Amino acid sequence: MIAFPLAALVLLVPSAAQAGPWVHSQDSHYAKVSYGAYVSEGARGADGRLNDSVNYLGQTAALYTELGVAKKTQLTLWLPYVVARNETPGTSDRFFTAGVADALVGMERGGSLDEGRIPISFSIQAKVPLYDQSELADGHPSLGDGQVDLLPSISVGRGWAMGGVRGWVSGRVGYSYRSARSIGLGAVSEYGDGLTYHAQIGFNPTWRGQEFGWMNLDATGLDAVDDGRTKSFHQVSLGGAVRIGEKAALELSYGRVYAAVAMGEAHAISLGLSHSL
Repeated sequence: MIAFPLAALVLLVPSAAQAGPWVHSQDSHYAKVSYGAYVSEGARGADGRLNDSVNYLGQTAALYTELGVAKKTQLTLWLPYVVARNETPGTSDRFFTAGVADALVGMERGGSLDEGRIPISFSIQAKVPLYDQSELADGHPSLGDGQVDLLPSISVGRGWAMGGVRGWVSGRVGYSYRSARSIGLGAVSEYGDGLTYHAQIGFNPTWRGQEFGWMNLDATGLDAVDDGRTKSFHQVSLGGAVRIGEKAALELSYGRVYAAVAMGEAHAISLGLSHSL
């Protein structure tokens, strides 16, 4: 079985919403439905090791939301449905798996530094497998490694303005705790914890003096122990959106995974429709 890469989740979760410390309060939200494709040069085996003779394609339909539930407090949810394929180049071997994959459920609390001028937030997310590894047939790609993980993080950011254009910069650092708790058959290997980071710079382009969307450049990564099984990677991605009315937007992003360990280098694209209030 082949595990759906964590990098795919990082790439396909909406980066403009994911990166910053600006937290929704009660009666406000951000929600997005999206389609994404993740193409990897090589695939992970059941033991976590990279099999570079098999290519992986994951197509994901997903819901992502940030829901304000109290002052500077929000709940977050990422719910993906994945159609995954393993293919051996030069042969007719193709294996498919489809189903709900790893959900990300979290809570984030916002605050500020420097008398309110620098937003800051603290969050905790749980990766919750919504599938049973024991039902997977040999050779078919898995929807994940089956483990429940915890992802605490801290984020800071600040807005900027230059020549009539507004923008922002933000950064997030966190810790990936591999609990070793599994759903169904679960993982067949032990994986190491790791440090995560996400940096973003973005701006709101204008047309005839009116802002019509946003663009953002991201750098994301996971640094973990190099044991041949635990995933580590770095990625860069470029995203943007065009507003549709006052509250909706059409979003598009592209990402490239490089310097990967225990997973193949990859490309990912995502197209989505979002709504904010």
